[in-house]
Amino acid sequence: MITKKKREIPQINTTALPDIIFMLLFFFMVVTVIKDSDQNSDIEIPDVSFAHTKPSDEINLKIDLGIRDGHIYYSLNNAFQKDLLGLIESIQEKHKVDAHSRIKAMLKVDKEILMKEVNLLKKELRKLNILNVQYIINQKM
Repeated sequence: MITKKKREIPQINTTALPDIIFMLLFFFMVVTVIKDSDQNSDIEIPDVSFAHTKPSDEINLKIDLGIRDGHIYYSLNNAFQKDLLGLIESIQEKHKVDAHSRIKAMLKVDKEILMKEVNLLKKELRKLNILNVQYIINQKM
């Protein structure tokens, strides 16, 4: 009777694999364009077709939300704050916030900021009884 020999599965030769991986790595390093972002870039605010302004006697807080180095930063009346908690603490320190205070927050928000971050800021402002919130925008002509 004829017996079948078990065939051995040949092993895969992987000696060239590291060379191929490094060649691909170098290729993508050379071809990739790294975006050079300006550290002092201005906030780009969105354009709207209709807006009106109304003068008032309230205390005005100018709050900027921008992106720098991939992180969100806050600015209260041009005073830099690293996080939302620092912003809220500086509002409480500089302005006596109570139930009768008439404080208007004017938000200047970068186009790249997600509405989730804006809503989080507005929620914290509501906790401080700052209910009048306006957005600074560019008006389309």
